[in-house]
Amino acid sequence: MGCSTSTSKFPPGHYSPCKNARLRFRPVHRDATPADHQDPDPGDDHPASRYEPVADGAPLLLSPPDALEEDHVIEPLHVRADARPRPDFLAGTKGFAIGGADADPLSGRTFETVDPVTGQPLATLGAAGPADVDAAVAVARRAFEDPAWAGIAPFRRTQLMLEVADVVETHAEELAVLESLEMGGPLTQTRWMIGHCVEVLRNHAGWPTKIYGRTAPAPGTQLQYTLRQPLGVVGAIAGRNGPLLQVSGL
Repeated sequence: MGCSTSTSKFPPGHYSPCKNARLRFRPVHRDATPADHQDPDPGDDHPASRYEPVADGAPLLLSPPDALEEDHVIEPLHVRADARPRPDFLAGTKGFAIGGADADPLSGRTFETVDPVTGQPLATLGAAGPADVDAAVAVARRAFEDPAWAGIAPFRRTQLMLEVADVVETHAEELAVLESLEMGGPLTQTRWMIGHCVEVLRNHAGWPTKIYGRTAPAPGTQLQYTLRQPLGVVGAIAGRNGPLLQVSGL
């Protein structure tokens, strides 16, 4: 059963992490009960392909497509919480990764993130506050200025970024499932997103050896030029709608 947190279109038969759940549509007359109708499989050309947010067991299909007659509505589809996968990664409380090490929130506060398809708790996460952001930025700033990174040759930076892309590709299925559970997107969609994340990382990996400055017109006694340099370190909030893909593009 396809699951999405935004209005979009996917053809029937798309699968999400919902186990053994196939996307199906059933037009139902408003003046009839569901028991009065059979449950046909309409095929790929069926017009019912609209999705809207799902929460707390709400219907998956909430509004009838324009292509259907006005006296028809789409019967709600639901996903059982026990039909959703539970990767081992979700166990326990998840804190932060700062300076290559696990870190707990300095405030000790946590919160539950919710599976938008079922409305059920998905995992317990640390709640970051200003002090946690400052700590992460400070560590990142030290790494940014450290010759161990700042002095790396451009070609070596390319190699390291390609290694990151290889790791993401190796764990693509696991990451796609986690992305689907977190944001409610169909697994077919999140698989594409993780694949595109790998493409973005490999594209960026080619840039360290291709960033040039320019010389500017100047008097004969001067040499004027531009030099591209990174601005530094910031704390940013990435959207939950495909966070890994968004981070890969930063």
